[in-house]
Amino acid sequence: MAVRSSVLAYLSDDANGDSVVSAAPSGGWAIGTDGLLIATVAGKCGHLVSEADGDIDINITHATTAKTCYLVLVMPTGRLVVSGAITFAAD
Repeated sequence: MAVRSSVLAYLSDDANGDSVVSAAPSGGWAIGTDGLLIATVAGKCGHLVSEADGDIDINITHATTAKTCYLVLVMPTGRLVVSGAITFAAD
């Protein structure tokens, strides 16, 4: 995206985006330095709004237990774009 845009995003337990995480990351997710996150389901699903140049920066934090999840973007066409594995090691 090279313009200000909005996409639905969710965290999934599945590499294909076939589920929503059963438990949100313990520290949740928040926007970093670029864009806007409008949470619709706390720590699991939200709308992302990019800056004018298309940038979005998300911080996901989790502590104490191992966890793997995937960030899934639902593009305006309905196509899913799934990130690589986002992994957290146990403390």
